[in-house]
Amino acid sequence: QKADPRDAPSRVVAALLDVRTGEGGALRDSAVLANEGTPSCSAFDGELFVVATSLGFLVAWNLHTGDAPETNAHVSAENARAAVAAVALVPGAGDAPARVLSGGADRALMLWDKALRPLARLELGSPVTCLAAPGPRLAVAGTQDGSVEVVALGPPGDAEPDAAVAAAGTA
Repeated sequence: QKADPRDAPSRVVAALLDVRTGEGGALRDSAVLANEGTPSCSAFDGELFVVATSLGFLVAWNLHTGDAPETNAHVSAENARAAVAAVALVPGAGDAPARVLSGGADRALMLWDKALRPLARLELGSPVTCLAAPGPRLAVAGTQDGSVEVVALGPPGDAEPDAAVAAAGTA
């Protein structure tokens, strides 16, 4: 009987390496990515490193604190996980911290705080394929149908989650 490859131990390792020297190493608790889909995108701002997967799983490592990573799932309006194709770090402003923006196959943009607590959800007309967040109140999303959407984000200091988004559940 042939072994099922899904039963094999996972070798998932998230690592940061210096391009010039090759030095670096695995991130703490990178095994949280095991069995959560294929890493599909990532973002890094020098402090926060976020990886998202094909099964809608998000992991955020705060490299300044060295704390265990935060995790959550990009969920659709039907409360099912949706593949994440794009993630961006939204810069903070003043004392307000950076935020995380994810875009998925469910056509939704999800705005998160640094601990991956959902703050807001916006549905676009087509699955999201790429994201950029050039400023604390603005994001640009490319979609599968070829559209480019410019999105106004809430104020960076507004850390109160949308009640419907928070009720949608977390991983």
